Amino acid sequence: TGGAIATHYYRGTPTSYAGIRYEGSYKLVYFGFPFEAVNYTTRYVQKPELLRRILLYFGEQLPYGLEEETEKELNHTTIIKSLRINSNPFGKNAILSFTLPNFASWKIELYTSSGQHISTLSSGYGKSGSLKIPADLRTGIYFLELKTPFGQDRIKVIKIKG
Repeated sequence: TGGAIATHYYRGTPTSYAGIRYEGSYKLVYFGFPFEAVNYTTRYVQKPELLRRILLYFGEQLPYGLEEETEKELNHTTIIKSLRINSNPFGKNAILSFTLPNFASWKIELYTSSGQHISTLSSGYGKSGSLKIPADLRTGIYFLELKTPFGQDRIKVIKIKG
């Protein structure tokens, strides 16, 4: 209120603000946690990216090297068609696989063929590299969506009787 805007929330409690910014007669950025706590599991890729956004908010010129390093790192953290299934359509058991460019939180959401959310199929934290997750679904047509701080990927899968 009065110019304050929530910028970060504590995980699982969207009404508990972890960070705010204020713009009125002055500008302010406030975090309810130490800056050192920012890591690869946040919605920001890294500390330099968060610092870059704060400096731009204040209208400051970026220090030499900060912009270049951030752009270079961001190029390595894009997920493009990473979510895969071992066979599609599948009968008995399916294995989902995906690749994380850095340590990050992830979750796989399950949707009906018409796009209605059913449930979170699986979630967790993982190191960079490939992860494999078993998928046990009933017969039908579904969409699976991988969500990470680096992006999203969605695939259509068909489960046949097996």
